Amino acid sequence: MKLLIAEKPSVATGPYKDLLEKLEGESFAKRDGYLEGKNYVISWCIGHLISTADPDAYGWGWNLDQIPFVPQKWKYVVNDSTSKQYKILADLCKKAELIIAGGDAGREGQLITDLVIEHAGCQTTPQKRLWVNSFDEKSLSKAWKALKPSIEYVRLSNSAKARQKADWMVGMSLSVGYSVALEQRGLSVGRVQTPTLKIVVDRDLEIENWKDRFYFNVDGVWNRLKFKWFDNSGTEIATKERAEKIKSEINNRVGVLTSFDRQEKKNNPSKPFDLTELQKEANRKLGLKAAETLSITQELYEEKYVSYPRTDSAYLPEGMKDEAWEIIEKVASDNEKSLLKGRNENLAFFNSSKVSDHYAIIPTGVKPDGLKEKQELVYNLIRDRFVSAFMKSYIYDEFSMIIEVEKHTMKSSAILVKELGFKALNKTEESNDSEDKPNLLDKPLEFSVGQKADVNDVEVIGKKAKKPSHYTEATLLTAMNTAGKVIEDENLREAMKERGLGTPATKASIIEGLKKREYIIEKGKAIVSTAKGRSLIDIVDDRVKSPEMTGDWEYKLNQIAEGKYLSEAFLDDIENYLKTICEDIKTLDKNSFAVSVSADELDCPKCKKNKIVINKFLAKCRDEDGCGFKVWKKIAEKNLSDSQVSTLILKGKTGLIKGFKSKAGKPFDAMLKLEGDKVSFEFENKK
Repeated sequence: MKLLIAEKPSVATGPYKDLLEKLEGESFAKRDGYLEGKNYVISWCIGHLISTADPDAYGWGWNLDQIPFVPQKWKYVVNDSTSKQYKILADLCKKAELIIAGGDAGREGQLITDLVIEHAGCQTTPQKRLWVNSFDEKSLSKAWKALKPSIEYVRLSNSAKARQKADWMVGMSLSVGYSVALEQRGLSVGRVQTPTLKIVVDRDLEIENWKDRFYFNVDGVWNRLKFKWFDNSGTEIATKERAEKIKSEINNRVGVLTSFDRQEKKNNPSKPFDLTELQKEANRKLGLKAAETLSITQELYEEKYVSYPRTDSAYLPEGMKDEAWEIIEKVASDNEKSLLKGRNENLAFFNSSKVSDHYAIIPTGVKPDGLKEKQELVYNLIRDRFVSAFMKSYIYDEFSMIIEVEKHTMKSSAILVKELGFKALNKTEESNDSEDKPNLLDKPLEFSVGQKADVNDVEVIGKKAKKPSHYTEATLLTAMNTAGKVIEDENLREAMKERGLGTPATKASIIEGLKKREYIIEKGKAIVSTAKGRSLIDIVDDRVKSPEMTGDWEYKLNQIAEGKYLSEAFLDDIENYLKTICEDIKTLDKNSFAVSVSADELDCPKCKKNKIVINKFLAKCRDEDGCGFKVWKKIAEKNLSDSQVSTLILKGKTGLIKGFKSKAGKPFDAMLKLEGDKVSFEFENKK
């Protein structure tokens, strides 16, 4: 008997069953946990059936003396929730003459099936690998005919296991370490969740420390077109006086056209959705949480209305063109069909090389029936984006112009629409807050360099710099996706470019985990950090809260998969790092952590009516004019953290704080005590 293992039941009972029926002439009978044919059996995992064991399996507990946790011989356990399926699959592995691993085409798909085969004790059974990027008939057939010995994927397997072990060592060691040292049982620290939390904390601090900034624009009209004053250096006009002076120097003066350019431009519709983009759009348009969108899309997938949702690709394999056009015929309206490109025209989202583990989320062509309200809304998002992707481009001429007026420079742009294409359905939202909106034309401009005309109707327009907004789930997903762009090292940045922090399937669970642990909370659509979350970011090691760690890991894991780096060396690096940071953790002051109180929950200790605001320089009462309470964050040359200030206000006293300096420049350590709005020092040896 030959055993084909799928990563999930839907793949086994759908595309894999069809594949073997067509290419191997099989006919399958449904059994408990598998499909049985004459020569082949198909069974499945349900995601990860095997996990790394918890620290207590090694005799380790909540003890600072035992961290970091570095197993010499790794232990694995069968997940309780899927133990029945594991037993079925393990028994089949033991009976098989050949095992064909058909997990998803990627690092995690490799790990899921490898762990099952190894835990079942079947490493010596002959094995092959079915590497399937796409589940269309052509791609499946090609992959089946190209089965390779599993030994050729051993380096990918090593990379996957190294990732799993490193995440376990870092997450377990640091979570236990910080929890015990700070006497805050249940703190959670991780390579992905902690940098994600820092993204939120940094934005909140930026908002709280924001200082309004005003500037001025000078606009005028030349040849019935609106022009704007600009400086090649990018310098803004900071004062109204300067703006008025510029106005007086250019109003009703002759402007000479010094640059005139006309270019035809083409905007293509958006590609079909990957999971992250679908979650962002559903949050923005429908107010759905990322986890909720994933759950609904999974329901639609299980009803065979849409394709597999956990994908990071917005592309379709080239072999799906005919199938995709057949789906379009089923799901597009007559009005939409009139806007479609021709079947022989190039569509950039058909690109097999850009399909990763799975292709984009698209409708299957099966007509939905009896959908619930939210299911219908999400399905329509998927359908609309898919149909739009096949539509004609939006084509326009863009005119760019520069004029010189009395040694001042002004610029303008204008567009002439030639073909609306996909925008004809008015489903594309235009930004309304741009300062540089182009002039809209109804006929081409016939200007020439050197042309002269008066600049008139000049006006000074006051502007206020836009204050940053709190993250929403949609914008936080974007920030997680683009986290790698802040990394300076080119190799590390390149390693993260495909997915950023987390995978498409885990981003939602990371955000939900931060909420569950009360590191972030929701206020309407906004996501803001709590004092607990900020305290953690104040305390944890810089490397853990930086996306650079993920970039470094991804780079090295890719090197392992390519045979250019040893997994043992990677894990040795992790162990050495943990030994250093765990020694630092053991010296932490347990009173340096503010317990479960967000800045918005701190009451003013003076007026007892208003809340406290903590910014870069001080903590103060919201009603500062009436109450006047404030505590400066810099005391005796020591910059206090938000958590230390929160603890002082909440408890009236901090733990021992190191690093103060006397007026004579001598260092000393002390506790801070708050009485009314007066802060004083208290020393440990004080009688």
